[in-house]
Amino acid sequence: MSETIEHIFCECIWARRLWGEDDVLQGRCMQSLMESVLSRSNRERAFKLAAIIWTIWIARNEIIWRQASLSIESLRGQVERLRIMWKDAFITDRQRVVVQACVSRWILPPHSTLKCNVDAALFEDGVGSGAVVRDHDGHVVAVRSGKIVCDRDPFMAEVVAAKETLVWLTGLQRCRIILESDCLNFCNAFNSRLVDYSYVGLVIKQCVLLARDIGTSKSNMSREQRTEWLMNLPGQLVLRLSQSQENSEPSGS
Repeated sequence: MSETIEHIFCECIWARRLWGEDDVLQGRCMQSLMESVLSRSNRERAFKLAAIIWTIWIARNEIIWRQASLSIESLRGQVERLRIMWKDAFITDRQRVVVQACVSRWILPPHSTLKCNVDAALFEDGVGSGAVVRDHDGHVVAVRSGKIVCDRDPFMAEVVAAKETLVWLTGLQRCRIILESDCLNFCNAFNSRLVDYSYVGLVIKQCVLLARDIGTSKSNMSREQRTEWLMNLPGQLVLRLSQSQENSEPSGS
């Protein structure tokens, strides 16, 4: 019997005993089995799948390389321990995400001000970006999304997405706009006084010039610690470092 993936994890006597089934694959390949389990919303089945695969692989290596003697009872116990441990870790992680989502919330812009949130995403076939503009009541004013032309580099994608969004914002003909990004590296580079002659540095310089052309512009980070800048007058940049989203009083020169 050749040692295929299907044989190791589903067809050998050890695997069938751990699964508690004689025909685990039911005519499918291993990839199809995993896709079938993971595409459903049955988390218990997914935890069991991961625990059995991990246990079998470790046991296989122990037998081959260390000539270990293992019992099916010990392997079943290992599967159950892993299943419970990963389930508890998943639940705890989901609870942590909910708590963080409650703490880090979107903040309305001041009266007569628009806020534009921009983000980039990397895909297998390229890079995309999206932006949404909302007013001081939280109502959506405008949205845009689409592909952007740049390398599949996360930092470059965020920078180009911000530049394309600023070009788009110039057409809205609004005098006061807050641009908000979740890319700390972009915000730090935008706010830096250092001259960067790299390609990404030149794109960031274009972002600064575009922000000035828009008029009164404020741009900040939407994460817990972010850099904010307020352009009260064209060419006048006022810097403020904020430690918390909750502490965001206006700064002036």
